[in-house]
Amino acid sequence: MRLTVWENERLGFTLIEVLAVILLTSMVLGMALDFYVDLSSRGNQASAVTRTWRRSLAVVDRVSSDLQRTFLLVKPTEQDWLSHPWVFLGERGHSESGADRIKFPTRRTPHFGTKGPTQDLGYVAYVLLPAPDSEGYELMRWSRFGLPEGLDRDFPNPQEMQLVAEGIADFGVQFLDESGQWWDEWDSSQLRHSNELPSAAKISLAFLDTETSEAPKIERRVNLPMVPIDLETLVGRDEDAANGGEEEGDPDGLTVSDCILDFDALPEELQAVIENSLDQPFEPFLSTVGEFGSAAEQHLDPECL
Repeated sequence: MRLTVWENERLGFTLIEVLAVILLTSMVLGMALDFYVDLSSRGNQASAVTRTWRRSLAVVDRVSSDLQRTFLLVKPTEQDWLSHPWVFLGERGHSESGADRIKFPTRRTPHFGTKGPTQDLGYVAYVLLPAPDSEGYELMRWSRFGLPEGLDRDFPNPQEMQLVAEGIADFGVQFLDESGQWWDEWDSSQLRHSNELPSAAKISLAFLDTETSEAPKIERRVNLPMVPIDLETLVGRDEDAANGGEEEGDPDGLTVSDCILDFDALPEELQAVIENSLDQPFEPFLSTVGEFGSAAEQHLDPECL
């Protein structure tokens, strides 16, 4: 069977039809590619923000942990308060969020079973410094334990400090007094805040974000312990320990820290109760310890029970 010329011409596509198909296909592929690129960009941006938040939380957790271990030291009434070796200091320099140079007394978890409770007292300092070779700032940390000889308001040299984080856009700490007012600076050696510890501190931190247009900022409020520590009592206990300590088998005069063998192994509820009373006599806490039964008693010195 033979086809006519007209029927033979209709077996293919015209040039216009082919160009139309190519055009539509290009448009669909272009839209799909734009969608994929936009989705990938949003995913990378979300990942960058998440990484920045994690870095921020890690740094804020570190500062919060140190601040929660600060304490209010009882100063002898007959001693000149300017010569007393303990000071809570916060100075503002580069920050827009509060003090970026803080120095305060702190108390680490005691090494139970050892003598000399004053050796668990010391200082921690944080300083925000301009980055020498890049944009932004660096947060440095310094710590030292042991009693200083006198009042020291100076901050340590950067060479003595350890790097906590770099690429910081802003870091600052504000302090809350008993009247409810927030302060950008604090100095317990001056008349305004003489012999006072802030009731709370608010930490602000923002990293430079080179991958996105925004720099996430995190803020956290930390309530500071208000239980005072009597330095004269601690020093006297150190002297007693150096002279041979308490008579063996005599539980009188033993403190909470003297009777605990492993603080971290105690139930968390009991740790929260006694954490700020480690230098207090142990006898008043006997009933509290008894409520936890063997879970607490197995980590205590049997001579204290």
